[in-house]
Amino acid sequence: MIFDCNPIGATMSSTFSALQVVFITALVTVLEFSANTKGQTTEGLFRRQVNCVGEVVSRNQCPVQVQTTTVGKCAAWCLQRDGCLGFVRDSSQGECHLCVATARPDCTNTQPASPGEKAYELIQIACMTNGGTSSFSGTCKCPSGFGGNGCQIQMKDCDGWQEAGYPNGVYWVRPSLNTEAFRVRCSMEWNRTVIMSRTSNTLDFNRSWVDYRDGFGDVEGDHWLGLENIRLLSQPQPYPCLVIQFTLSNFSFYIARYLGFGLSDETGNYALDFHESKCLSPPMGDCLGSVKGKPFSTYDADHDDDGGGSCAALHQSGWWFGGCTMCNPTGVMTQPADMQASGNPEEVFWKPGLDGLSPQKVEMFLKDCQ
Repeated sequence: MIFDCNPIGATMSSTFSALQVVFITALVTVLEFSANTKGQTTEGLFRRQVNCVGEVVSRNQCPVQVQTTTVGKCAAWCLQRDGCLGFVRDSSQGECHLCVATARPDCTNTQPASPGEKAYELIQIACMTNGGTSSFSGTCKCPSGFGGNGCQIQMKDCDGWQEAGYPNGVYWVRPSLNTEAFRVRCSMEWNRTVIMSRTSNTLDFNRSWVDYRDGFGDVEGDHWLGLENIRLLSQPQPYPCLVIQFTLSNFSFYIARYLGFGLSDETGNYALDFHESKCLSPPMGDCLGSVKGKPFSTYDADHDDDGGGSCAALHQSGWWFGGCTMCNPTGVMTQPADMQASGNPEEVFWKPGLDGLSPQKVEMFLKDCQ
């Protein structure tokens, strides 16, 4: 049960029941508190004061004095008192001073420690940032979309989790404080936030407008993240790069990159925008240039330029269509062993440079291409 949370100046009201106090008293009493190392973490709900080594919180910040024989009983007294954020234990006098503040980083509210004095801080305040809480297991439980040792980091996309040292996996992100958090798959070694993954033909991509807006599938496997979530990830500025990757059955892969990617909101039908295309895996060519500025369409929400019919219905997919399209990444996955496309309009294809080839896998990512 090791804590590694940085303390935060905050107020707290005691919400522990009498039963919890009895339990905590027993718990803290048997814990071993380190007395030698500055900032060394300790087990339980309190730890040794991190800031201002050799000093303790000033007496005017610790107005309540109680006679105790152990650190555990000091802790129990603190937990029972509203506003207590820590205590100074004086072993030479057998007393404990309950504090309404913790040591500031600049040490402006501390004084030199007398012999026998040691200061302790309530660890729970270190996890209260953005609604986080601490637990007996020794971890900060952060609300969805926040991370860090003290829940202090808003995880806007996979970059935040990568910078915090997390491995590949599925994480909650919160692009804006005004939005709900949602789960995304992060590929850390390539600095990618996955917005579409297709590795089999089991997930049907011929879906409704609502499905494409909100997302479908399993983010741990094949899925579409959702137009609204994709839009949020590209806000407030256009995202550095959209990457579309086709992988063939012989394991060769081709990548098209679109810099400055962004989408309009739903009132604009999630119209596609980007600054420039960069197709770095010849012979794969540019397919989205002809539909830049075009709205998204599905079989039940036709926004294409084909006045005689529905491109989404023809291609059995949801996409940005003009009249209709030179690529269909969300069409039907056929995955032929010989890589040869059938030529049917509903299958997955990318005609510029890969005409006649059918992929084994199709993925779309957002990443920093700088």
